[in-house]
Amino acid sequence: MIDPSWTASWDVPEDVRMQMEAFIELAFRCVRPGEKELHMIDVAEELKKIEKPT
Repeated sequence: MIDPSWTASWDVPEDVRMQMEAFIELAFRCVRPGEKELHMIDVAEELKKIEKPT
């Protein structure tokens, strides 16, 4: 989701990059036409999952 050439000069750990990608995908799910409507509680639950380290 994130262009590697854009972040190549950053010293971003892999887990942080994965969190960024998950957050961006969630944001797109909230605005993408045709997607199942997400309620705020659903978004909050997804954000908690993203926040927790794997």
